[in-house]
Amino acid sequence: MAGISTVAGGIITAQFSRNVVGALQDVGRSATESAATFESATARIMAATGLTGAEAEALRTTLEEAAKTLGVEFGTGASAAMEAMEALVKAGLEGEDATKALAGVLQLATIEGINSADAANMMVAAMAQYGLNAEDATRIVDGFVKASAAGIDTATGYALGLANVGSTAAQMGFSMEETLAALVQIDASQKDAAKSGTFLNRALLNLVEKSDELNLTLYNSDGSMKSLDDIIGQVRDTLDGFGGDQEAANAWLGEFDTRAQRAILALAGYEESIGETESRLGDMASAQDQVNIILDTHAGQMSIVTATKENASIATGEFTTKIALMGAEMTTALGPIGLLAGALGPPMLTGTMQALTTMAIPKLIGAISGAGGLTGAFGSVGGMLMKFGPLIGVSGPVGIAILGITAAVAVFAAAWTNNWFGIRDKTKEAIDAIGGAFKGLQD
Repeated sequence: MAGISTVAGGIITAQFSRNVVGALQDVGRSATESAATFESATARIMAATGLTGAEAEALRTTLEEAAKTLGVEFGTGASAAMEAMEALVKAGLEGEDATKALAGVLQLATIEGINSADAANMMVAAMAQYGLNAEDATRIVDGFVKASAAGIDTATGYALGLANVGSTAAQMGFSMEETLAALVQIDASQKDAAKSGTFLNRALLNLVEKSDELNLTLYNSDGSMKSLDDIIGQVRDTLDGFGGDQEAANAWLGEFDTRAQRAILALAGYEESIGETESRLGDMASAQDQVNIILDTHAGQMSIVTATKENASIATGEFTTKIALMGAEMTTALGPIGLLAGALGPPMLTGTMQALTTMAIPKLIGAISGAGGLTGAFGSVGGMLMKFGPLIGVSGPVGIAILGITAAVAVFAAAWTNNWFGIRDKTKEAIDAIGGAFKGLQD
């Protein structure tokens, strides 16, 4: 039975080791994929900037730190944050400006539940139309979010609506906030902010083209454009002046095309002036206030946890990549055996490494028995730890985790050798019971 007990100990130890290795392999694969995705997005940004040398490395560090920090802060994750910065850079922002605009982009992505790259494109469109810069990112998102709170459509809808009218409105001198207030008023009847943007764009173009026919004054005495509120006020007064003469009113409105008419009637018939709507929008909750509400929910807290785990996975992936390179070196070091194992595929190489591990386990157990517990165990494999030591040292928490696993294996071996908690006795009892069952079958 002593022989059976020894075999059982070897089987249990091997199973324990195999479970640990399997878990590490699963974690390693996932971590390597996370690191690869993150690194690929970073590499594309660096390629787009055209920077090299120390300047490129400094920007890489800045981008990665910003993505990891803000990815957790907004619960989007580092890879999504890096993809947002990639969209910002491709749209023309410099690397450092992209990091400044990133918080606003992630605010919009979190509130709307949309892809961070899509949020970045909406942000850049507004910047381009109104000549804004990265420091205005929060202002832009606040505009979208507050319009959504006051109007019918979503923040994404108002971003699309602004994209449809922003260039024309900006050229006429109307601010982003003024334009969004007008969109809120039109959206009240159209129930579609993107379409409202198209209608408002046509109305503004018709106002400029036909101001004389419409008998409207668009410019101040100094040549500057009157406010949109003033212009719509003239429209309202003109329509009121027709009184009950609907035929005359229709003839006047006929100067506008069909889409422009819808915008003009919506603005003229709204219960507030554009200035009053704009003021009301300014008093509404900011984008960050809404983000805080979302992140305070259970789902929001879980998104932060997931983003935090992604950062850990990326760090682990960077380490497992080094391990993979070490495995390649080991394949070479094993000579013909390693080359054959590599040719037969990863499972064969894994098997070769497991065989080497199996040879080391008896040595580890023997060392614990004859050299005083864990100290002797680690001493007996000191050469191996010395080789892995530098790699573990630079790997931070991951290296510590590996040392912990090594210690766990050593403790298990010590428990078996010294029969702690009667582990060998319990195993012997189980084996005796199984042996008795088989004997009964044979009888």
